Amino acid sequence: MTAVAIIVSARPDMLAVCRAALTRFAPWLPIRVVATSPEVRRWVELGNEECLCLPTAGQGPRDHAAGIEYARSAGVGQKEELVILLDDDTIVLSDRWLPTIEDAFRTTPSLGILGGVRSRGLIGQAYVDGVLLIHAHMMAIRGEWFRRASTFHAQHDPSLPYVRLDTGVVACLEAVRFMSGYTLRYVPFHEPGRGPLYGGGCPDRPIGIDATEYYDPGDPQHPLWAHLGRGTSFAPRGWWREHARTVAAHVFGSPRAAKIIRRQDHRARFIARSWELVTEAKE
Repeated sequence: MTAVAIIVSARPDMLAVCRAALTRFAPWLPIRVVATSPEVRRWVELGNEECLCLPTAGQGPRDHAAGIEYARSAGVGQKEELVILLDDDTIVLSDRWLPTIEDAFRTTPSLGILGGVRSRGLIGQAYVDGVLLIHAHMMAIRGEWFRRASTFHAQHDPSLPYVRLDTGVVACLEAVRFMSGYTLRYVPFHEPGRGPLYGGGCPDRPIGIDATEYYDPGDPQHPLWAHLGRGTSFAPRGWWREHARTVAAHVFGSPRAAKIIRRQDHRARFIARSWELVTEAKE
């Protein structure tokens, strides 16, 4: 099947390991990067690659959706049979990842969207109107539906304190409604921090890393990909700010500062462990 991957990214350090994993495990897959920060644009261009750029965007869900829509408007995915949407905190872990996706679409003509589900958060975000939704961190879409879907933008309900219809949710709901004939299929996962590659309980990692590992139902010990999710945006922001945050957490007992430090720790450990896995695979 002809395929293309779209990565929307605002974080060069996350994008670097995401791209390295794809290069290692899916080297023939064409990739288009949508940069939502000047830092990512410079990083991509230093590698003599082209990228789509939304310099006024950022790191939030709205920016992620805007990046997908910008790629659609630029003609990405207009001819391919399969379009794969990826967050930069999604790490491919196996050379079976792409063949597994392609086989699923090839053998099931009614399959419209395949991927991971929201592994945390509110149940009202994972299920909408009785439909278990595919999460946009790794969403493989039949090319025809990628082009037909009305929008990938999140839909905000002022009456709710959270975003019920997140990025890509409308595309999922439309796929199973309006007599489109398409179905959704989710890939099972290990709970965050409990998978075989990022989980704890071993000498090197007594405490698990807060990453969700997705696997083929017949082989749970060899995940296809992992997703960090929570903590992705918590990159350190300069020594003075981090020093102030440390003082706030450990001296004044600030719960917010302590939570940010925990998420920064998981983020740093996730990146380091992902580089280990990609490097080990090459040896």
